[in-house]
Amino acid sequence: MLKRNLSTSPVNPFDAIEHLSTPRKLATVGFFTARTALGVVLIIAILYLVPDDVEVFLIVPYLLFALAAVVFVLFFAKQLREVTKSHFPFIRAIEALILTGMLFLVIFAGIYVMLSGSDEQAFSQPLDHFTALYYSMVVFSTVGFGEIAPTDTTSRAISMIQMILNLVFLGVAIKVLFGAANRSRQIAEALAAKPKPGAKKIAGRGPNGSRTVARSTRRTRPTGSRRSRPLARSR
Repeated sequence: MLKRNLSTSPVNPFDAIEHLSTPRKLATVGFFTARTALGVVLIIAILYLVPDDVEVFLIVPYLLFALAAVVFVLFFAKQLREVTKSHFPFIRAIEALILTGMLFLVIFAGIYVMLSGSDEQAFSQPLDHFTALYYSMVVFSTVGFGEIAPTDTTSRAISMIQMILNLVFLGVAIKVLFGAANRSRQIAEALAAKPKPGAKKIAGRGPNGSRTVARSTRRTRPTGSRRSRPLARSR
């Protein structure tokens, strides 16, 4: 019965926040916006810790990519758990999507920085941290301005891997995060509609004459029990 209700009950993505008062609504949106902005800044700051003047062997970029993939999966799993536990799952899903997307871009930007630092001919122009992040965003958005292009086999291979994973990220991450938010909200609604233990049905008629059933949670006194009365004080 619960499973059927979960699959058929309509869900408004932002109904949890719509029930708040205007000050609390603004405070909630401001909190999530500030936390998202702070997370983006911290992720970008990590990029600037990547050295840009080291010698990179041919196998190193692929090893770094494998390590970054493990970090990304762990970070994504953490964000997914936070979405399912949040009181505002859809807003939390938007935040998780932005943070995981930024981490995705920074991972490839860090690899591009190391490739360009070890070989200035890896791209059509040398890449610093900001330019590498810019190139990673260009590849992600498939804009292709053309001012930066990979020129050797390794840089082209990493760029091709990002192109393929762009489609995977857009298709899987969005579906998984917002699917988790949808299920979390439906479960919360189902639990809220579930009658409490000891509730009593009270039938009646609604304003339009339809039959309605209300539930009363007032506990009844067991049959045979008598309420104690205070003894009258004799004078």
